[in-house]
Amino acid sequence: MEQAPPVAVNHPVKSPPPPIIESPEAEAQPVNRAQKTMEALIPEPSRLRAIPMNTLQLPSGGVAVIQPAGAGAEEILSSVKLQESGDAFDLWLTACIMSLNGVRNPGPGDGFTAFLGDTLNLFPGDRRQIAVEIIGFTYGDRIDCPVDCPHCGETNELAVDVKAILATSKPYPEQRAFEVVLPSGRKAVYGYNTGVHQKTLRAMGADGMSLLDGLKMRLRSLDGRQATSKSWAELDGPDRAALRAAILSHPDCGPDTSVRNVCRKCKKPFVTSLEMHLSFFLPGLRLS
Repeated sequence: MEQAPPVAVNHPVKSPPPPIIESPEAEAQPVNRAQKTMEALIPEPSRLRAIPMNTLQLPSGGVAVIQPAGAGAEEILSSVKLQESGDAFDLWLTACIMSLNGVRNPGPGDGFTAFLGDTLNLFPGDRRQIAVEIIGFTYGDRIDCPVDCPHCGETNELAVDVKAILATSKPYPEQRAFEVVLPSGRKAVYGYNTGVHQKTLRAMGADGMSLLDGLKMRLRSLDGRQATSKSWAELDGPDRAALRAAILSHPDCGPDTSVRNVCRKCKKPFVTSLEMHLSFFLPGLRLS
């Protein structure tokens, strides 16, 4: 008689161990050229006058105070050098945050590295929420975003409703780490990724990244030992399948920035993520 597949059992965990990032590329350390760019483009907050501010409640429960993206922030986001280094989005986001959970952005100079680290340590859903809020606060509730069809290459003009995107936001649960008993009896603890993990994935590039890397980074410990890059390989097939299913049962939260569209030329449907398109962050920009 055919046996039923093994079932992974979830148990709550009071406090999560810190995420383990082994590679130096994963450390939340801005490069010198990024710091110099910030100093050249972003004035010290104390010198700015009558700054419009907006206070946000984040999906994780935290609080951020943002300002509109200024010309300096746009220069950061459009910098080819910072795009190539992978620092552009993180610096743009940090430049537009005035305070995070009560900690004031000190601007370029002493303390900026620590504040940049704070923004990198946010959950991805928090970072998406802040980014979309900045876009709406700066450019308005409707953003015209050109997107190329992945099937035929035709450019489709998408009218993105910022308020509708923000309305999809889901809060993170109070529990931030989860223990699962795998079919073999081994115990794994997993949690949510952060901006540090996102930065690591970007550094890998499409050629070096696996579709499973994001899931592997959510593993925090195995049988009470801190997870390493080799922990996943220690598991047998049924355990790996059960762990993947358990992790996916707690998906990331925050706003859904995926947009569905039907190509005006080939009439085929496609889904795209707004984070992939610089023209969403810089409305009016057309890239050839």
